[in-house]
Amino acid sequence: MTLDPITAGIFTATAVVTIAVTYIATTLSRRYSGGAQLWGIGFLLQIIAVVCTVVIGLFDASEWTSVWALALGNAAAVGAAGCVLMGFRAYNGEEVAGPSLMVVSLAFLVAAVTVVERPVAGGYTSVLWYSLAIAGLCVGAIIHAVGPRTRPRVATWVFVGSTTLFGAYHVMRAVVVITAGEDSAVFAAWFGPISLTLVVLVLGTVSSLTLFMLRAVLVSDQPPGGFAAVDEVLAASAFLAMLRRILRRAAHRTELVVVIAVIVEDVGAITASFGQEVAEATTRVLRSAVREFASPVAAVGATDDRTIILVATTASSPSDARRQAGLIYRGVIERFVDARGIVVPGVGVGVALSQTLGYGPEVLVEAATIAAVEASESDETSVVFAQARGLGAPAFPAEPTER
Repeated sequence: MTLDPITAGIFTATAVVTIAVTYIATTLSRRYSGGAQLWGIGFLLQIIAVVCTVVIGLFDASEWTSVWALALGNAAAVGAAGCVLMGFRAYNGEEVAGPSLMVVSLAFLVAAVTVVERPVAGGYTSVLWYSLAIAGLCVGAIIHAVGPRTRPRVATWVFVGSTTLFGAYHVMRAVVVITAGEDSAVFAAWFGPISLTLVVLVLGTVSSLTLFMLRAVLVSDQPPGGFAAVDEVLAASAFLAMLRRILRRAAHRTELVVVIAVIVEDVGAITASFGQEVAEATTRVLRSAVREFASPVAAVGATDDRTIILVATTASSPSDARRQAGLIYRGVIERFVDARGIVVPGVGVGVALSQTLGYGPEVLVEAATIAAVEASESDETSVVFAQARGLGAPAFPAEPTER
């Protein structure tokens, strides 16, 4: 049996689409968030990439339909690799927004080079840029895969192995293009469409299955480093450590950091009247609702008091901070109303701004918590902004200051 590019593309597309649709469907049905959602976007982009591969095989290489399909497919593949990288960053509590813009820019660059260079006979720039982009993103994914939360997992090291091979293949592909050219016999035999398709089929399948396993263990087990198990809410110590890092970076650029505290009242009364199970269900709804309606790039953490959940994020202005706090409040109320067998408790939201209280993490957390208590006791407002009431602290009170 002779394997032609169209047949190889169809085989790969069938496998990739099956795996991707299964992952996306299970992610949506279980309402996973954070890194799992980013991986889901990556699988969606991978579907686009393999469909474009099939389309390319149906048209002559000189036709513009093939050129645009190649550009879209290359960009989608780069975006998919970037989403895998971003997913690991999210699971390990690192910033996602800034690097995501870099991934999007890289995908657009690869697409633009493909459109410009492909019609030129003998041009290999699009292949070169595509392979270098994929190799670079593979390196980034490997680095972030061995982060503190994902490093202990066996599936992580399987992913690292398959991704290392995939990245090395693209490095060799780029080297062959530079030294021998895209029209050489070596490139056609080992790095052409059929070979690339088979490599994607084998190594891509292995990497995809490891993402399935990682998603399962990261939400079912209590991970190291203070992360909560199911709802991706940080433990108190981990949240404070992350808030400290956020504030340290923001202080250098005088960015507005917002700490939002959300509190539910009457949990003690609910326990006495309806039992411990209802009270625990109330706090679970609080945790999941805050995580759901907080910004996707925000850090969400627990406190020693199970009735209080904290959010750390940035805002463009105090009014933007109020908008985010209001969105969280309405979302929490909505989830309590929708939940079965739960008495809707009183909810208060407190907001502390770094431009008002400085960049001390403990100060911001304390001020937001006090404001949340005031909001829960108020009949006039559900969101209260913390004021500077003599709360003073150095930027990072746990660190010694220079004299």
